[in-house]
Amino acid sequence: MMFIDAIGFKSFAKDELKVLLFYALAFLICFYFFYGLSSLVYNDDTVGMEVAFAWEKNIPFIPEFAWIYNSLALLLSCSLFIIRKRDRVHGYFIVLCAQVIIASIIFLWLPIEKTFPPRYGAETLPWIFILADTVNLDHNDFPSLHVCLAFTASLISARYVRPLYALLLIAWAVLIALSTMLIHEHHFIDVAGGLVLSLIGAVAYAQRSVRLSVSV
Repeated sequence: MMFIDAIGFKSFAKDELKVLLFYALAFLICFYFFYGLSSLVYNDDTVGMEVAFAWEKNIPFIPEFAWIYNSLALLLSCSLFIIRKRDRVHGYFIVLCAQVIIASIIFLWLPIEKTFPPRYGAETLPWIFILADTVNLDHNDFPSLHVCLAFTASLISARYVRPLYALLLIAWAVLIALSTMLIHEHHFIDVAGGLVLSLIGAVAYAQRSVRLSVSV
């Protein structure tokens, strides 16, 4: 309740909610078009680069972390309610869509080969992991778009909340990043690439905000 009160959920007007819904749907269309298209056009005969470090073979497979992995949708939804103002949401939307497009191009230009050991007990894996594995389409590895979107959402949202909530948002993104490795969906280099892309997006958003504030 404290977090909901902090973002002023109760004070939202119907028009504001319509704007947020519009941008949310527009982003989903952009995401599934470019993200899905990059997976469809990928040549299965392509041999990706192996970029895993030796120590990654010792990362345990913990399918229960799929709960955290799948919380990205909730984080993105919360970020919309935090950012809320139309001009801010518009800039946020542009950054997210640009990241999706850039990542999709890199997926095709720089294919990565997963080298995690086979997952044990595939027939008994929890449904939440199966959902996470399905959402994470084949061949879309570097940079991790999951990590990119999580940190972009938390870093930009952190601008508009109290320091404690900002830390919680960033901690949430860190846990999502860790979950991508603990369910063996991404290697460390994928996570690092996603973090770099998110930082670029957060800086671009901040610069746009400064320009808008100066022009007012």
